Amino acid sequence: MHDEFVPPTSEIQAWIERIFSHGIRRPGYPADRWTEGFCVEQFRKLGLEKVRLEPVKLPYWEPLSWSLRASGVEGDLHLECFPLPHSAPADALELELSAFDPAHPEWVSGRAALTEVRLLRFGPSDIVSDAPDLEGVPNGRIVDPRNTFRMTDSPDRFPACGFAGVTAAGCGSSSNAGHMAGGAGCRTFLRAHASELDRMVLAIHLEHPAREFATRKGVLSATGEPEPRWFFTSRNPQLERNVLDALRAEQLERCLILPPQIFGGHPTTDGGPFHLYGVPLVNFLSAPFYLFDAMDSLDKIDEAGLVPLTRATIRIIEATRGVSASAMREGVVA
Repeated sequence: MHDEFVPPTSEIQAWIERIFSHGIRRPGYPADRWTEGFCVEQFRKLGLEKVRLEPVKLPYWEPLSWSLRASGVEGDLHLECFPLPHSAPADALELELSAFDPAHPEWVSGRAALTEVRLLRFGPSDIVSDAPDLEGVPNGRIVDPRNTFRMTDSPDRFPACGFAGVTAAGCGSSSNAGHMAGGAGCRTFLRAHASELDRMVLAIHLEHPAREFATRKGVLSATGEPEPRWFFTSRNPQLERNVLDALRAEQLERCLILPPQIFGGHPTTDGGPFHLYGVPLVNFLSAPFYLFDAMDSLDKIDEAGLVPLTRATIRIIEATRGVSASAMREGVVA
C-alpha cells in the first residue's frame, strides 16, 4: 500500500461537504448534474484513463407542493411532511384516521393508520460468531472484539456510491446513477457491458459510512459508535478471509461479513445486481434508521471510519493480485 496516496480524513470529508452543499441530487436535478462533472474531474485528477459519461434513462420527478392536515373536534392540525420520491400526485385525498390493530389489520382497510413497519430482522441463528477458520461457515462473520452491539439489534431500513472493479487488466472505477430509482445506473452498466463482465475479478461497492444515533429521553444523539458495517461478500473462502484480514488490520469494528443472498436474491446495495451476473463482489453498506430523512446531514458521517475503510478497501484489492477472474469464480461455494 502506498500510504502517501491515501487521502486524509479532512480531504475525504471536504469532498463530501462540497457535494452536500449543492443540495438534493435526484436524477436530473442541478446538484445531480454538478456531481456528475465533479466525479469526472476527480477521476481524471487521480490519473484514471478513458474517463467518460454513459447515458442512463431515468424519470425526472420534482414535487411542486404538498401538505398533510389532520382534522378533528378540536380543529385542524398541520403536520410537517415531505412527499416520497416518485410518488404519484393525489389531489384532495381525504381519509379517516384509525388506530391500527395488528390482530385485525383489515379494520383499517380504506382508511389511514399509523404503524411501524419493520423491514429487516435477523438474529443469532443468521450470523455466527468469529472463529479462526472460515471454512464451512454457512452464513457470516462478526468482527466486533469489544462486543459493542447485541445480535438482537436489527436495522429497520435500507439506505439510500462508488464502485471499483478489479479486472484481469487492472482496476476501473465508476459512479452509478439512479440508486433510489431501482438501481438504474448499475443495471444499465451491467446490460451495456455484459460481454466484459467475465474479465472482472471482483466488484467492490462502498456506501454510507455512518454514525449511530439513538433517541434517549426524547432526544436524538450520537451513541459514540459507528453504525454496524455490513460487508456482503461472495462465498469464496479465500475472499472472505481477505476481507476479514483487511478489517482486522485496520481495526474496523462492528462489522458483519455476510453472504450475498442472506436477505434475498442479491445484496441490498447499489452493486447487488452484479451478483445476478455471476460477478464476485464485496459490498460495504450501513443501514441507519435516519436515511431518507432531513436529519441525514453531515454530522451523521462516520469521519473516524473514512480512512480505515479506504485502507481496508485497498487491502482487499491488493489481495486479488495474481488472481484471475476464472479462479475467483471457481473458488465460490454454494
